[in-house]
Amino acid sequence: MRRLMLLVCLSALCGAAVLPASAGADSVTPRNYAECYAYLRSFQSDLPNPLGPRINYNRPAAVANATWCGILTSRKAKNLAMPVRNATLIGTSGAHATASAMAHSWDLSNGLVSHLNPGTPVPGDQNALQNLVNQQVDQRIRGAGYCANGSSYADAEITFASPGSRKTAEPAATRFWRTDPPHAAVLYDPKWTDIGVSVATPSAFPGQTTGYTFVVDLGMCH
Repeated sequence: MRRLMLLVCLSALCGAAVLPASAGADSVTPRNYAECYAYLRSFQSDLPNPLGPRINYNRPAAVANATWCGILTSRKAKNLAMPVRNATLIGTSGAHATASAMAHSWDLSNGLVSHLNPGTPVPGDQNALQNLVNQQVDQRIRGAGYCANGSSYADAEITFASPGSRKTAEPAATRFWRTDPPHAAVLYDPKWTDIGVSVATPSAFPGQTTGYTFVVDLGMCH
């Protein structure tokens, strides 16, 4: 078994939570680079949905689609394959995003806290916190049945939250993951075979009642 250190957004742009709505996929989902390019243009410009019926781009599912497309295009720019959307990882990322937004459980001063199950006491020692984060994320993903029949696996999680609108929150999330070295190391790791991208409203930081909470679970299963 191989496990990665788990990473989180620690930024002034990160947000908090109120009555959450969460989704990992919309009724019309971009499937490839060309469709993602068109979807992102429409998402940012409020143009008609290029893939089918007009949708509300403010919905968490639409923001999740845009985030998926942002990850896809970022990896393509590095000549990396895109992990396949995985139902189990969509479920785990969606459940954690929703629970975090409902509990306003993230901490602006300590990004690792965003990976803890809401209500978990936070260890004062950073090494102990990192170990607990690794344990809980792995338990969420493996406990949901990911790679149940595989001989080897790895998993990781990246998060972000912002009180801003979807036109600022989604680009900020993908920009942070691309440019922050530890997050970029996870985002651009070529070994990932599976991905779950989910978004909940509002932001998961205390005191914030607008915005979005992003959770991306990544996996490798052989």
